[in-house]
Amino acid sequence: MGSRGEAGSRDGADVKELLEELRIGLPGVQILFAFLLTVPFTQRFGETTTAQRGAFLFAPVCAGVSSALLIGPAAYHRVAFPREDGDRLLGVGTAMARAGLATLALAMSSVVFVVADMLIPRSAAIGLAGALLGVMGGLWVVLPLADRDGLMGSRARGLRSPGTRWRSRSRRSRRSA
Repeated sequence: MGSRGEAGSRDGADVKELLEELRIGLPGVQILFAFLLTVPFTQRFGETTTAQRGAFLFAPVCAGVSSALLIGPAAYHRVAFPREDGDRLLGVGTAMARAGLATLALAMSSVVFVVADMLIPRSAAIGLAGALLGVMGGLWVVLPLADRDGLMGSRARGLRSPGTRWRSRSRRSRRSA
């Protein structure tokens, strides 16, 4: 029973950590969503092209889906918690969080495209939106996967703080003295 209890408490800690991470990011997504809902009512919105309006419509839809997905794990936890095991809850919550981040990235890059397309040539606006999407993909997906799979060195992963390196060097120098 000890190992099951430990596994259960680890699952609970992982679920709590996931819900806390979502609680931190969700207000930003909701503010973006609310802001996007107001933009069509501004005077300048009438000057947008069909392509800009299409891209803009895509942005609040993605932001709304992102909000739903990022709120989803908390709702799932609340409804299913008494009967749901921690592994299942963690798996479903993690899948929702990943999809929520993906739709958030699409919303943000769509908005950047619309704004940039009003200011610079369309090809540059597409490039800028694509670059932002690439940066988010790199920071939110590629970097964590590379770190998880051990593809990054210990210095890049930040396993040693500068103080730790200093102490290890000072120990070595004391041994050689």
